[in-house]
Order: sequence, then C-alpha cells, then structure tokens
Amino acid sequence: MPLNVPATPVPSLDRAFDLHEAGNLEGAIELCEAILQLDEGHYGALYLLGSILGEKRKLDKAVAALERAIAIDPSRPIAYFNLANVLRWMDRHEAALAAIDAYLAKKPNNVEALVLRADSYIKMDRLDEALRSAERAVALAPMDADAHNIRGAALLIEPSP
Repeated sequence: MPLNVPATPVPSLDRAFDLHEAGNLEGAIELCEAILQLDEGHYGALYLLGSILGEKRKLDKAVAALERAIAIDPSRPIAYFNLANVLRWMDRHEAALAAIDAYLAKKPNNVEALVLRADSYIKMDRLDEALRSAERAVALAPMDADAHNIRGAALLIEPSP
C-alpha cells in the first residue's frame, strides 16, 4: 500500500516555533510565509509571524499580521497581548490599551498585562487609571517587582499641565 507523501515537505508551524525559540527568526518567518501561501487564514502562522516581526521592529507589518490573526480567531488572547506591545512600541497607546483590554477581558488576572496597561496609562498621562491597574497587579502578585515598580512610577510622576 503506497503512502501519499508530498513531493515537497509541508511547512510545519511546530518547526517555525522551534526555529523562533532557537533564535532563527528568518527561518521562522520563511516557514510562516510558506504556511500562509498554502492557507492565508492560518491563525498560528499569522500570530507567530506578527510576533516575530514585532521582535524585529518591523512594526507596521507586525500589526497587520497580528490584526489578521485576531480577525480569524478573536477568542485567543495572546495575539491581543502581542499586538498591545507592538502598538506601544509605535507610541500608539490608545490602540494598545484597546488591545490589552481585549486581552484582560479573557485573562483578567494576568499581572504582566496589568503592568503593561498601567505603563500605557502613564505614557498617556492618565495617572489615576495607571495607579488602579498597578495596584490591582500588586494585589494579585505582592512579590512581583514589575507591579511594584509601575505602581511607584504612577505615584511619583507629576501630571502634565
């Protein structure tokens, strides 16, 4: 009984993740793009591609890939988190807050997300909201240094006139 083996190997998302973990970002990008040539709506390939492009500071392309991933499957919170980070790097804090709030709607007790949110609020001079988010992070993780650090920042910064 012959096996139906394709003439060329099918690109593997697991392999793309392995390449990413090993630091081979270009190889991971190539595999994600190969997967997307076969299936342009592949959530995992879009998510990983967007995340890697963010790491490489190809920010506009990262946003596009992550937004496409979210449009395909809005139930997966991690793409929102990565999108929020990329948008913050672009100083698009309102959009970053929308993404992080979408993430927190699914994972409300994530300390890292609460710290990220507080940092965005600080950058927007919304210090009361930053403090509330930071204090929630501290309450959830009293030993978390980042939560205490962002709380301290929210308390120390003087609002802009």
